[in-house]
Amino acid sequence: MRPLIVTTYMVLIVLAGCATPPGVIFEPMDPPIAWPASPQQARIQYLGAIAGGADLKPGRSGAESFWSAFRGPKPQYRLGTPHAIVIQGDEVFVTSPASGIVHILNLETREHRRLWQAGDQRLIAPVGVAVSPQAIYVTDSTLGCVLVYDRAGQFMRRLGGDALTRPTGIVYVPSRDALYVLDSATDQCVVLDRSGAEIARFGESGTGPGQFNRPAHLTFQQPDSLWITDTLNCRVQRVDLSGSLQGGFGQRGDGSGDFSLPKGIAVDTDGHVYVVDAHFENVQIFDAAGQLLIAFGGPGSAAGSLSLPAGLAIDAQNRIWVADAYHHRIAVYQYLPDLTQLAEVEEVAVPRRKWGRGQCI
Repeated sequence: MRPLIVTTYMVLIVLAGCATPPGVIFEPMDPPIAWPASPQQARIQYLGAIAGGADLKPGRSGAESFWSAFRGPKPQYRLGTPHAIVIQGDEVFVTSPASGIVHILNLETREHRRLWQAGDQRLIAPVGVAVSPQAIYVTDSTLGCVLVYDRAGQFMRRLGGDALTRPTGIVYVPSRDALYVLDSATDQCVVLDRSGAEIARFGESGTGPGQFNRPAHLTFQQPDSLWITDTLNCRVQRVDLSGSLQGGFGQRGDGSGDFSLPKGIAVDTDGHVYVVDAHFENVQIFDAAGQLLIAFGGPGSAAGSLSLPAGLAIDAQNRIWVADAYHHRIAVYQYLPDLTQLAEVEEVAVPRRKWGRGQCI
């Protein structure tokens, strides 16, 4: 028995020596990519991109390293064409309508999980995602409902089949314990409780205040506001949780603060409003009154640029996660707050767009 014990002990030592720790997800860049450019004070800095599980840079145990030498490495899934993003703690939830998958990236454990089944039904066009402490909610615009999973990813039930036609954006509002779901077919926002019962709905087709034309994304701002991208009206609107208009801004155009195809929207801890424009291929940042503060991204293939971006989310560290759809990745930026120093944005000519002058956050 003693030779077997010695052999086993030596194997364990070898396996331990083969283990690799997790890597740094966003390596520092030298020189950094930032907006506005030096010598002005940077307010937004590009951190890097995630295109799939490999970019989480997971570590490997000795056993995994040992077996990969014989069987090859484990498959690392890619994000496809990301669309909507929501962040809850260390988990990043990303929809990919083109591939019918919702990706779940865990920044702590470095795990990459996927949802693609709802019982015996494959997801067809998952476009929106929201998360509560108990559940994951996915809107499938083709199935015409909200699909509910527990936090472990097990399918539970469908909601809203009688209330929704073509659901897109979705957000969970904790204070109401309710789901606010945009229906792009009816140009309305439908409010559901967690059982799926319709509580209320607001909005209608049109161009007037409180009316919508293909609303696409929305976000909740404490304590009682929703920001909605009114996509084909080329504006954003702010409403309270009952749907009463609180404000809004934007118009179709090529000038500072105008929109061409607004998509994702989010609010940082200082109350700045971030709006993705898929045609301008950038993110514009506004104050709550609609004054343009700065824009970042822009078309191209270089690091930090965007190609037909869609949704975005901002995490607790004020990192900005943008669904860079046609680059097939999530581009990640950092908001650098400095409330004691405000500078003007230089007027810079860029492809498709000229950004005007305004305060730089």
